[in-house]
Amino acid sequence: DQHRGWFQSSVILAAMMNRVPTKRIVAHGFVVDRDMERLSKSLGNGTPLEELYEQYGPDVLRLWIILSDYTSDVVFSKESMESASKQYFKLRNWMRYFVNNLYRSHHDHSTVSMTLQGEVMGLRTIVAQELEDNLNPSKAFRTIVTFLGNYSSRLNEPLKDRFYESELDAPLREQLENEFHFLATHIGRMLFAFTPFLSMELRAAMK
Repeated sequence: DQHRGWFQSSVILAAMMNRVPTKRIVAHGFVVDRDMERLSKSLGNGTPLEELYEQYGPDVLRLWIILSDYTSDVVFSKESMESASKQYFKLRNWMRYFVNNLYRSHHDHSTVSMTLQGEVMGLRTIVAQELEDNLNPSKAFRTIVTFLGNYSSRLNEPLKDRFYESELDAPLREQLENEFHFLATHIGRMLFAFTPFLSMELRAAMK
């Protein structure tokens, strides 16, 4: 309906006046069930948004859409919602780990290694490019998840044990806390496009 009505009429009228009504139009398919039937009340094959909201929360609902392929019809299923939920809680656990291990009252981002700073700035560039230029929010989000997974793998158990056993003024604790605060700050901002409620929660927790 949008293509036949608003978009098409806008393009035709603009062409008559030798103008362009918009730079780009992004359209998605219908949300369908496993049998590729459109969700509708009459068929009874949908789940009320209120129920999904109560069960999963707004960030998971948003993430489910982000992780779907919007270039074709989007298949709704409990499994796809559960998959989005797992991605969300994996992300949330990483970010909570950073925030929950900030014991010092002051954190200096300038002491964070140039390597890590460069990686985060590179991540921000890729995320922005995938969102704004390539219109691929799924790839942008997965890039963040991959980055956090790689960083988490560096925090092996011996390193974590040394961190927990260190005094608050120990160099290792200072180094890692500065990194955690740096990551929570910058990645928290990136997450606003994907999981805004989690992003705001992180910001409030770090005040």
